[in-house]
Amino acid sequence: MHGTPNPYGPPPPPPMPGRPPSHAREGRARGWVIVALAVVALAVIAGLAAAMAPDDEKPAAAATPPAKATSTPSMETWEYVPAARRTAFVAYLRRLDPGLTPTSTGARPRPLRRAVSVCWDIYDGKSAATVLRNTALRYNGGQASVPEGSEKARRILAAAKRWICSSPELRAQYDARHP
Repeated sequence: MHGTPNPYGPPPPPPMPGRPPSHAREGRARGWVIVALAVVALAVIAGLAAAMAPDDEKPAAAATPPAKATSTPSMETWEYVPAARRTAFVAYLRRLDPGLTPTSTGARPRPLRRAVSVCWDIYDGKSAATVLRNTALRYNGGQASVPEGSEKARRILAAAKRWICSSPELRAQYDARHP
């Protein structure tokens, strides 16, 4: 075989030290071209798909300017309960178990939101057993333990009824939302 001439020509010279062979450089360049063409093809397909989409799927241009924000921010439901009632309720919970009244800014309204949910149960006419169970479930967890049917759950329910649920302002909010 040494005497037969190579039909493909002479073998390529060895690569220069520190430099990849020329066919490796050509392969990398070819790879970048393929990636660039694939990106262009995807852009063209996306443009065609957007142009062919039915009119009801295209975002409509706003015919009227967006409504301006109202000057008064919306209130949370618990905020309709007078401040004196809210303060008395939270103070009672704190004496009962400090874990029922979080001190971080975002969590402070949590016991009041839960009390409103208890009141909604009462206003909805749920049974006393269901209201008591839901009260325990709502207030249990975090830094407080309120077992179902416990004396603590009964006291929380009694306090919610006394200071939160008896608020005419809260009842008016409920009636407005549940005609």
